[in-house]
Amino acid sequence: MKQYCRYCIHLHVNNFPYCDIKEKGLSESSCKRPNDCKDFDFAACEPEYQDAFGEHAKGYKPREKKEPIMKQCDGQYSLFGKG
Repeated sequence: MKQYCRYCIHLHVNNFPYCDIKEKGLSESSCKRPNDCKDFDFAACEPEYQDAFGEHAKGYKPREKKEPIMKQCDGQYSLFGKG
């Protein structure tokens, strides 16, 4: 799942975006980009949670993971020697 600061429970936006865990102000553009923050916490949010900036009224809904399609067709050679 891609994580954005704007959907994290620790981000507060009053006059400027501020992260409670890191205890520092962030730029608005960095909050709207995907990141790999180890302190990201989305689990505490409600399903209809809006982002910290209030821009998305429908909220954030992560995509469901899809199973990779790896079916062996009749007459097709297998790369791994099975089938």
